[in-house]
Amino acid sequence: DAVAGMHPALRSRIKGYGYEIYMKDTMDDTEENKKKLVRFIAQEVAKDKKIPHFDKSGVEEILREARRRAGRKGHFTLILRDLGGLVRVGGDIARAEGAKYTTSEHVIKAKAMAKSVEQQMADEYLEQKKDYKLFTTEGFEIGKVNGLAVVGDSGVMLPIIAEVTPAQSREEGKVIATGRLQEIAQEAVQNVSAVFKKFTGKDISTKDIHIQFVGTHEGVEGDSASISVATAVISSLENIPVDQSVAMTGSLSVRGDVLPVGGITPM
Repeated sequence: DAVAGMHPALRSRIKGYGYEIYMKDTMDDTEENKKKLVRFIAQEVAKDKKIPHFDKSGVEEILREARRRAGRKGHFTLILRDLGGLVRVGGDIARAEGAKYTTSEHVIKAKAMAKSVEQQMADEYLEQKKDYKLFTTEGFEIGKVNGLAVVGDSGVMLPIIAEVTPAQSREEGKVIATGRLQEIAQEAVQNVSAVFKKFTGKDISTKDIHIQFVGTHEGVEGDSASISVATAVISSLENIPVDQSVAMTGSLSVRGDVLPVGGITPM
């Protein structure tokens, strides 16, 4: 009963975990559904009564954003509350500029402004990390990679640092990872060690590989950081600088294949 009486703006943020799922959040990318979204844009303009109508480029940009927000290939998002907000902000920008129609340029500007509560929280999270220099976005560094992660519904930076040292144990080296890793993340780090042995061509049994997930106070789960971990470690082993303006995500199999991961849209 409590969920049924909940405000739609709050209810739409429920992702499951024991709660009832009220409706699908995506639909197929078909001509019929495309026409429905075009009609939705026109309805939002009509309801607002002040913003100008969208030209073809503006409509195409909204459709492109609907595909991106779906997070699935060949689908449109059905979270129309957020999409309607984008339509209205884009229209407001066009109206403020005195434009006859809302174009793709207005929609692109709106995307930088019309952010969800979750995205605003993620932006604040990133700004706080910048204050403490937890990650850099310029220059080149050895053994340091900017990975990507998801906090709530928003993507954030996940700095990963690797250092290779002589093994402390006489038997063999170890892969030592820190940063509140959960079960799947720990297994992913172990899988990466197999890739090191295959592709570096070096005997790393006499070395300890230290991997640090920086600033992960919330913990790390999933295997999407595998490619970032592998890059950081190989960079440290081979003394190869990594471009800090590049962020990466992707799962890595024990054979070295890069596999798809979830959460790409917010990342």
